[in-house]
Amino acid sequence: MARRKNEDVMVVHRSDIFARGEWTGINPELLRLIEIARLYHKFLPRWGKHGVDEKENSEWQQIIPFGILSSHGKIFSYVKSNRSSETRLHGERFLGIAGHLRKSDTIEYGSLLGWFQREWLEEIRYEGLPFVWPIGVIHDPSRPVSSVHLGFAFLLFGHKLSVYVNDDEELIEAKWLTLKELDALHESDRARGLPGIENWSRLVMDYLKNNRELLAL
Repeated sequence: MARRKNEDVMVVHRSDIFARGEWTGINPELLRLIEIARLYHKFLPRWGKHGVDEKENSEWQQIIPFGILSSHGKIFSYVKSNRSSETRLHGERFLGIAGHLRKSDTIEYGSLLGWFQREWLEEIRYEGLPFVWPIGVIHDPSRPVSSVHLGFAFLLFGHKLSVYVNDDEELIEAKWLTLKELDALHESDRARGLPGIENWSRLVMDYLKNNRELLAL
């Protein structure tokens, strides 16, 4: 298992981000919520005695950029292996590359979209510059791990079905799949007692089923 990094991560207090009321699912007001995060964020330790992830303290919502890569009607997906530092997500299939925002990201990359450059260099290699479509902000209080994170979700359109996964064995079973194939894989995994596709990714799948024209771009 990868060693957990003791780092300060971007958070926003729930009284600020939920000032107009708490939601469940995808909130389409992504630009407004990005501005709230820009104005009211702090950087707090992720792990340790007072870590926001250690205590799963939902008073502080951790800001997670979540990029879903699509090409030729298919979506890039992978499984979090047992080598991942995020033990709560082992064995679950994801549709997007996600990760915390560090203080250095705001200096070196300057924006949520710029963050993808850093995160992708850590996780994958993709040739080309994807076109970006904003989806919204995901909030899923149904389980402890997701109740303390907010997913700022973007659909990223690429021209090639080609991704190189970095050889650290944290991301496995990488595949390009259609929505229909993802549904079938989820049902098959669940029938075998496996976690299947995690909640944020299934919310994005529902969004794409209601906006199928996006996958034709």
